[in-house]
Amino acid sequence: MPKAPLSDPDADRPDARFDAAFASALRMKARLTGVRPHRAFARVEFTPAMLARATVLPLVLCGLLWHYREHLYGFWQACMTFWAVRLELPLALLPGPHGRTMFMPLASLGPAEAAGGTAPWLILGGSVLAYALSYRLRRAAYPLRFPLRIVCVILVVSVLVFWLWPGLFPRNSAQHGEQLLSMGWALILASPGMLGMGYFLMHQNLLKMLGNTALLLLFLALMVPHQVVLHVLILSKLSLLFMPLLYFVFGAIFDALVFVALYAWVVSNVPVQTTL
Repeated sequence: MPKAPLSDPDADRPDARFDAAFASALRMKARLTGVRPHRAFARVEFTPAMLARATVLPLVLCGLLWHYREHLYGFWQACMTFWAVRLELPLALLPGPHGRTMFMPLASLGPAEAAGGTAPWLILGGSVLAYALSYRLRRAAYPLRFPLRIVCVILVVSVLVFWLWPGLFPRNSAQHGEQLLSMGWALILASPGMLGMGYFLMHQNLLKMLGNTALLLLFLALMVPHQVVLHVLILSKLSLLFMPLLYFVFGAIFDALVFVALYAWVVSNVPVQTTL
């Protein structure tokens, strides 16, 4: 009868299995040595022309934005007036960015709210109920727990400040609109500098780069006045107690997220070969 082959007594040792797996990984690495890493991890060599472009373009664009800022403010006022008339929102001459006065839609605290009506109680009760229900969210809805709780906490704090320190709570949306316009203008003015630290350093046609930058700035310029109108519309239809929520959730944070999304869109249009 043929004899059974002798087995290696060291093959079943844990360190022997580890050595075999490590040797297999080394062989795989040797075969894939010529594969380039993802372009996000690739090193980019900056030429003097690229550095000059990333420095000069932001300065020129910021200079143009600053020079034509009054035209931008006039465009914003025209947009807000256009929608305020059609949505039947009250207009008032209010302070805008850099002390410039302009006509803006205005939402004020209603007489019932000022006298302590039912609106604060409804907002407080709904916020507490929604916060309690957030603990029952499971599976796919689980990530909504924390944003929902943040919204509820902001609304509860708004109602408490309105009750306990009524002098601290604004009676209209004048300051809210001014801050939205100021933050929007600051984001537009800072956008060329932020693009200069990333997008302007990529290998791409200059005209296409300027075109994408113009589209990004145009979107922001259109968004800011419509954001003000939308906030005033919500406050006039619901309650002025939602103003802190709109400020923290759909104010500066929202503007920053919009810029990140637009920047991702611009960079995603860069051909793969330009970053290799």
